[in-house]
Amino acid sequence: VHGDRFNRIIEVVLVYMLFCRQFSSRAKKPTMSLKVKHSIVDQMPKRADHIEKAWEFYRKIGSPKLVVAPMVDQSELAFRMQTRKHKAELCYTPMLHAGLFVRDHNYRKTQFTTCTEDRPLVAQFCGHDPDLLTQAASLLQTQCDAVDINLGCPQGIAKRGRYGSFLLEEWELLHQIVWKMSHTLDVPVTCKIRVLPDDEDTLKLAKMLQDSGCSILTVHGRTKEMKKQLVGPVNYDIIKKIKQHLKIPVLSNGGIETINDIKQCLDDTGCDGVMVSEGLLSNPWLFEVPENASHACKIAREYIELGQKYGAENSQFRGHIMKILFQLVSVHTDAREMIASGDPSTFLSVIELLEKRHQESSTESMKVYQNVPTWYNRYRKEVESEEEKQKKQLKAVREADRYKDEGAVFDAVTSIFDNDWECCPEVSAAS
Repeated sequence: VHGDRFNRIIEVVLVYMLFCRQFSSRAKKPTMSLKVKHSIVDQMPKRADHIEKAWEFYRKIGSPKLVVAPMVDQSELAFRMQTRKHKAELCYTPMLHAGLFVRDHNYRKTQFTTCTEDRPLVAQFCGHDPDLLTQAASLLQTQCDAVDINLGCPQGIAKRGRYGSFLLEEWELLHQIVWKMSHTLDVPVTCKIRVLPDDEDTLKLAKMLQDSGCSILTVHGRTKEMKKQLVGPVNYDIIKKIKQHLKIPVLSNGGIETINDIKQCLDDTGCDGVMVSEGLLSNPWLFEVPENASHACKIAREYIELGQKYGAENSQFRGHIMKILFQLVSVHTDAREMIASGDPSTFLSVIELLEKRHQESSTESMKVYQNVPTWYNRYRKEVESEEEKQKKQLKAVREADRYKDEGAVFDAVTSIFDNDWECCPEVSAAS
C-alpha cells in the first residue's frame, strides 16, 4: 500500500514538472530584438508616390477631423448613421474577423451592413495572415472607402487569436500584411495601433507602417496593458511625436469624453483628426452636444428609431440603450433589469418611465444623477490626483513586465476567467 502511494506521488510530481516545463518553454518564446526590427525598417522598399496618394485620399473623403472608432458589435450601421446625423465625418465598421469573413457567408451578411448614405466608410479587419486579410478585404472593397488593420485590440481574446495589439512585436509580419494589402487592393489601407512602452520603438513602428503602405495611422495613446481599471491617462506626447515623425495623416485616439476634449487633443497633438470610441457610446451626439445628461432619453429614442430603420439586432439595441441611459439606470435599477430582458418596444416603455421619474425628481435627486459616472467613466474616478495617475501608470508598467515574464501562465488563467467576449467576433456572432 505504501509502495503504491509512493508511486502515485512520484507520478503526480513528474506530471507537474512536465506541465511547468511546457509553460516555461512557451513563456520564453524569443522575441525580435530592437536591432533586427530597426534593420527591417531600414531595408524596406518605399513607394515614392505613397505619401502624395495618402494625402490625396484624405482630402478626397473630406479631410475628416471627427471620426467614429471601430467597436465590435457597437459601431454597426444604425449607430454610425446616428453619429453622422450629429457631425461625424468618417466612420469605421466594427472589427471583422478575416478568416470568418472569407469562410462564412452568414457572418459576412450579418456583420457587415451599409447603405448609400453610409460614407465615407472604413472597414476594419483583424487577423495575422496577409493572404487571408487581403482576400477578406477584397470581398467588400467596392462598398467602402478604405480598409483598416486592427493593431490595437488589447483583450485576451486577441492574444489567443494572434491579432490586435499583440501583433505589434511582429514587425516583419506587419510589414508583409500592410505591403500585401496596400499593393493588391483597389482602396487605401489604414492602421490603428496602441503605443509601445518605449517611445523610440513606437516611432520606428509607426514609420515602418507608413513605409509599408499605410495611408492613415490612428494612434491610441495607451499601451495594451492600460485597460479597464488600469486604463490611465492618454499619452498625448508620444502621439504628437508620431505626428511630427510621419508624413501621412495621423488620427489621435483615446481620452475623449466631451467636445472640449477634442479641441484640447488637437491642440496638444497637432493631429489631423480625432477618433472617438467609448465617449460616443455614452453620448452619440458628442460631436454636436456637450453632454447627454439632459438629452439621454431623446438620444435613446433616436437610436431606437434608427435601429428599427437599419435592422439593428436586439443585442445592439440593448447595448446602446444601456450605455446611453447608464446614469439613469444606475439609479433606477428596475429600469436596467427591464432593458436587460426586453426588446425595442420594452425600451420605449423604459424611456417613458425614466422621463416621468426625471421630471418628478427633486433638486436633491438630480444631484444623485450627477454623482453617478457615465459609461465612459465607469472605470475612472471622478477626481484623480497626479499622484494617483502616476501610481496607476507605474502599476500598469509592473503588470506589463510581470505578464511579459509569465505570459504563458497568464494565458492559461485568462482562457478560463477572461470575460471580454465583446471583443470576440466569433462569440458575438454566436450570441
